[in-house]
Amino acid sequence: MNFREELLNRIISFPEDICIFDYERKAYFKNKDLLELLHKQMKAIKKNNTKNLPVAIFAEKSFHMYASLLACTFLGLPFIPVKNKKSFENLVKLTPLFELQNITGDNCSDSSVKIYPTQSEIMYIVPTSGTTGLPKLIQISYSNFSNYLKNIQFVQPITKGDCVSQVYELTFDPSIGEIFHTLIYGGVLAPFNFKALLNFDDWLVKSNISRWGSSPSQAALIIERLSTIRNTYPQINESSFIGEGLSVMLVNRWRELFPNSDIFNHYGPAETTVSISSYKIPKNSSETILSKNGIVSIGQIYHEHKFKVLNEQGDSSQIGELCISGPQVMMGYINNTTKFYEESNQKYYRTGDNVEFNNDHFFYLGRLDDMIKIKSERYHTAEIEHYIEIEINSKTAIIPAFHNQFGQAQGTILIITKKLDIKSRNDLSNKLIGSFGKHLAPKLIYYIESFPLSDSGKLDKKKLFEMYENNLLQKLD
Repeated sequence: MNFREELLNRIISFPEDICIFDYERKAYFKNKDLLELLHKQMKAIKKNNTKNLPVAIFAEKSFHMYASLLACTFLGLPFIPVKNKKSFENLVKLTPLFELQNITGDNCSDSSVKIYPTQSEIMYIVPTSGTTGLPKLIQISYSNFSNYLKNIQFVQPITKGDCVSQVYELTFDPSIGEIFHTLIYGGVLAPFNFKALLNFDDWLVKSNISRWGSSPSQAALIIERLSTIRNTYPQINESSFIGEGLSVMLVNRWRELFPNSDIFNHYGPAETTVSISSYKIPKNSSETILSKNGIVSIGQIYHEHKFKVLNEQGDSSQIGELCISGPQVMMGYINNTTKFYEESNQKYYRTGDNVEFNNDHFFYLGRLDDMIKIKSERYHTAEIEHYIEIEINSKTAIIPAFHNQFGQAQGTILIITKKLDIKSRNDLSNKLIGSFGKHLAPKLIYYIESFPLSDSGKLDKKKLFEMYENNLLQKLD
């Protein structure tokens, strides 16, 4: 039985089971409700999408949206998550799409919903941006996704009744993995939105959340929000993070709020189908967390996958670019053929991530294209950012600045979320110069109340640089 058959069998066999709780609308949806809407969606898509085009689904966290994803999957049609109408208009310039509208119709019987042969190997398409800013359209196949589900269920099994937070936006592919993983194994999805953030305690209780998933930056916002409440939340028994480096400092603060939670750090570019490696952090705070520069290990690559770590010369190395091959690696981009490396008839995806492989574990060092070059020396900012976070207990970001006429950065600035007096600023600057040298130490310090996040919930350094250029940051003189 494949995962599409498993999912439909679950929905039909347990009609009274709750599958989605919508906190904003105070509504519980059962499998029988999902089945009814599925029929309407599938019927409308079949009628109107006569060319069997990939289906554009607008990324709102609603019962309708969840049904849309499943309808496309049961019909065997690829879907593509889009943020808004403007995003849709940009995407149709790259590939033909069918725009799914809200559907209304008559009720149906269970037998009305069935699984159709797939129209292509592609299950879904995820738009992403490279360093050029041009969107690349990632194609994830049914086979890719099936292997992901097998691996994630082995690492973090979901059981019937588990209630899973839906913090990720649909345009961030971990949300797709979370939706299908939860529903196939009888869990309940609880969409997280601004109202849930404002009423966090009430949302946790009414949703009966047992599993949390988010980016580290989103978790930091939760910690900041709850810092004045001084409650703990023992009902959450598992927390997962993905999307960017997870700091040991954040883990320790998360443990204080959620003392019963196991914590998993996942890693996975969208091109490798949601997540491709994981590390379970020791639950006992007295045990050592595997980390590098204060960033938690991304663990070990999933079963049946191979990897290479290549240095700048293209040779195998302990430190370098991570390249991955295996059943979760995408079929390719619709409009781009780069990012692959071949060796001995094996195709590897070049992640663009700089890692260290040590003691059978990977350690994330940063994006290769995020490396800063100052006076011919290339370095990642993570080590300095971690040093500063420990020193002043604040989230930090370092970005290049002071570019010369050739566009080369001549120094960096430090942006923090904590105001420092003159003495504290001078002490920090002197320590940074003493530890890293004058040319690598940030030249100026700026304050921001909270960091801007991308659609996927990650720290948006590009937006920070734009704010700096437009004088929207508060300089700490």
